[in-house]
Amino acid sequence: QTIEVQQIETIEQIKLQPIPSTQTIEVQQIETIEQIKLQPIPSTQTIEVQQIETIEQIQQQPTPTPQPVEVQQIETIEHIKLQPIEQIQQQPIPSTQTIEVQQIETIEQIKLQPIPSTQTIEVQQIETIEQIKLQPIP
Repeated sequence: QTIEVQQIETIEQIKLQPIPSTQTIEVQQIETIEQIKLQPIPSTQTIEVQQIETIEQIQQQPTPTPQPVEVQQIETIEHIKLQPIEQIQQQPIPSTQTIEVQQIETIEQIKLQPIPSTQTIEVQQIETIEQIKLQPIP
């Protein structure tokens, strides 16, 4: 309703301007608007009324609906983030611990042997173990 009143006001203001070039175009537009208003066409009236009603209904309906929808989405995102991270973190920690313990035991046994050739290999193995420890955490 307010939009229609504003449009009519602008059309009246344009009518007052003595511009011949725009009068022809504006007069045609004004005539079509007046004809549509005067013609008792049920199709256009119902469409206008339905549009106004749908706009009001849409404004009233989505205000309560997006609140629960957003809460549900946030809950699902939190559940999805918490579940897979905990499962993934719990699983690789014991698996890497057992592997590290076995490797450390073998390194300790090799350390007891006074073989100089294996000492250089031990340093390389320790470096690789540290690199492997840093990778599976993220």
